[in-house]
Amino acid sequence: MKRSLAALAFALACGSALAQTDATVQADREQLRKDEAQLRAHQRLLRRDRAAGNAAAVAEDKEAIERDRAQIRATKQRLQANVEKVKDTQKKEAESRKPVKPRPSPPG
Repeated sequence: MKRSLAALAFALACGSALAQTDATVQADREQLRKDEAQLRAHQRLLRRDRAAGNAAAVAEDKEAIERDRAQIRATKQRLQANVEKVKDTQKKEAESRKPVKPRPSPPG
């Protein structure tokens, strides 16, 4: 009886952790989309500034693009780490659902 209660409590905890981690993954994906959109905007701005011959703005645009790329790398790393957490949590939850083998009764 105690084992089944412990398994149930563990499964509920895993479910809660999974939901929280899954929400984090979704937030990271949304942030990645925003980061990539910002990069594209800076790349368009760079093309316009080059066409206009604005050397000072071109240098600023290049710096902004490098910052955007660094941000994208960081977001991708965070996303990958959170995806791994989700996979680990799902694995633990699946293991907790496995039936528990009953202990043999002591001879007596």
